[in-house]
Amino acid sequence: MDPARAADDNRDGVSWRILLEDLEELLTSLSHGVPAILQGKSSSYRQWYNALREYGQSDQLQQQLPHWEKAGSYKSHIPVDTGADEAVCIKDTIVHTVEMPADQTRSLLQEASHAYHTRVDDLLLCALALTIRAWSKAEEVLIGLEGHGREAIAKDVDISRTVGWFTSLYPVLLHVGNTSDGAAIRQVKEQLRNVPAKGIGYGVLKYINRQLSLQGSAPWEIVFNYLGQLDNITKNKGLAIADESPGAGINGEHRVYEKLSVNSFVLNGKLILNWTYSSKHYHEQTIRELASAYLNQLQSLVAHCLEQAKYGSIYTPSDYGLGSVISCEELDNFWEGCRKAGRSVSSLCRLSGLQQGILFHSIYAEGVSVYINQLGCYLTHPDIAMFTQSWQYVLRRHSILRSGFYYESFSVPVQCVYTDVLTMIFNYMLSPYRRCNRLGINRHV
Repeated sequence: MDPARAADDNRDGVSWRILLEDLEELLTSLSHGVPAILQGKSSSYRQWYNALREYGQSDQLQQQLPHWEKAGSYKSHIPVDTGADEAVCIKDTIVHTVEMPADQTRSLLQEASHAYHTRVDDLLLCALALTIRAWSKAEEVLIGLEGHGREAIAKDVDISRTVGWFTSLYPVLLHVGNTSDGAAIRQVKEQLRNVPAKGIGYGVLKYINRQLSLQGSAPWEIVFNYLGQLDNITKNKGLAIADESPGAGINGEHRVYEKLSVNSFVLNGKLILNWTYSSKHYHEQTIRELASAYLNQLQSLVAHCLEQAKYGSIYTPSDYGLGSVISCEELDNFWEGCRKAGRSVSSLCRLSGLQQGILFHSIYAEGVSVYINQLGCYLTHPDIAMFTQSWQYVLRRHSILRSGFYYESFSVPVQCVYTDVLTMIFNYMLSPYRRCNRLGINRHV
């Protein structure tokens, strides 16, 4: 077994970080002849389990059920080389490893995210979805996504220093049409952001609540996991990952339910991709070609992001907390309307409860000035330049003075914060076709 497979079999990077931090403290203290002071213990497994049970009874989790039922009802059918129906065990799996060069890995980790405000796993999963789509000819790809499972579900439970495997595994249904790299990245990013509570609710509903609609075998046939940068686990600790094999981490007779598993991590500055596949379903050449196609797709996405970043960043609905209510296409149309109207926008957000109430009454009783307060005063012999500079400072400091409200552009009303409200007002004054009422509420973009 090579070091990459060893890292693959020991996937709890969080626990390794905790153990190595304690080991480093002990070694350092012994070398200096002083008592070791270890960080305090965090919550126990039992406390975490009790928190999961309580979370399982919450309204928040019950609201997630339709999402998980929809994702779990999709039955994945990826292509196979052979029609073997017998069970697959660990001993029947083979690992094929590919690497991304260090310079491209560095671009993936440090530069590519600027184009669309993505995380590393967004691009990794986008590349996987596009690769599987091209392979299976299906526009929807169901992936079993593995996460660290240490989500903040209870304020009084802290597992930041609890050693153990908290891994969560949940279905993610990604739709990727025949579109450009940029559109695919944004689509996958938004779909991942719309996964409730980073997926931890699926396991609670299925295994603790035993929700009937989620029972049965796992709906996915391919599993993906990104373990992060393993280089950071031993960084500055005087330790390094050993070349020797630690031996098998799982008994060879253990049942495996997925046909493919892709585990990725950064080691020695390179992205490592371990493709574990069932030898009962695939020939080695098929996996080699699939892994190569994936790496090419990922490199294409990174190159696209680097090129796009030269022209500025592109925001998506989730960047404004609107990912569940508007689409990328709607946001694109909104930006285009703003551009044509000469409006430079810095951010969008949903209305507060009070703002929604004021907006409703203002629309319902148009022309009524109950919510308008005005203060009029005269300035004698003002210094126009100083006044203008002062007012611009006030506008920059208080974003509400640069805000407009749009209630017909999207399915929900939004507050739009402009970058330069003086220029926008000047454009409005020049055009008889644009108007705002006294509340600053725009009916159209």
